[in-house]
Amino acid sequence: ALARTTWSQGRTGLTAQLDLGYFSGDANLDDGTLHAFKADRNLRQGFILFEQVLASQTGRARLNASDPQVVGYPAEDLDRLATDGAVTDAVTVYPKVGWRPAAWLEVYGGALFAWAPADPTDPFATRTLGGGLPRNYLGAVPQGALLGIELDVGVRARWDFPGLDGAAVQIAVEAGHLQPGGALQDAAGTLEPIQAARLTASLLGR
Repeated sequence: ALARTTWSQGRTGLTAQLDLGYFSGDANLDDGTLHAFKADRNLRQGFILFEQVLASQTGRARLNASDPQVVGYPAEDLDRLATDGAVTDAVTVYPKVGWRPAAWLEVYGGALFAWAPADPTDPFATRTLGGGLPRNYLGAVPQGALLGIELDVGVRARWDFPGLDGAAVQIAVEAGHLQPGGALQDAAGTLEPIQAARLTASLLGR
């Protein structure tokens, strides 16, 4: 479920948007049912927590769970473990603001607050370290439901091609800071912040 409200002031170029989301998770890997919902990849909620951190952790969990030296014969449907950057197992509050000082330039930022409705569960660590009790992707017992708080800012510029209706080049520079929550702490109980930045260039058409 996703609820979204938006506000804009055309005269000043200011916009604001608030997303409230619920994406179910699955902490029990042995009950024969699947409860985790993965949103479409086109739904963006920040760009570090889901697109980078959880994509990496769940991808590694899939490989560990399919290692024949550990499990003998891999279980079915292990491809479902990797999120590939999709939003899943999360309750999110995501306010964003933007300012367009010129038709070709936009400055924007947002703050993502995310909690896990079900404990993040790594199948290998849960079975080997937890004895069946949920362990997260770093082998630790989740401490609380908070996945993290992420702050992002960005600048996007667009240049249209003269004479080509709708064709343009778009350049975006974005930076973010993620403070992981107790649900993603490591085995030592540490919560190291994560910073990231990216530069993207896009060729847009009609």
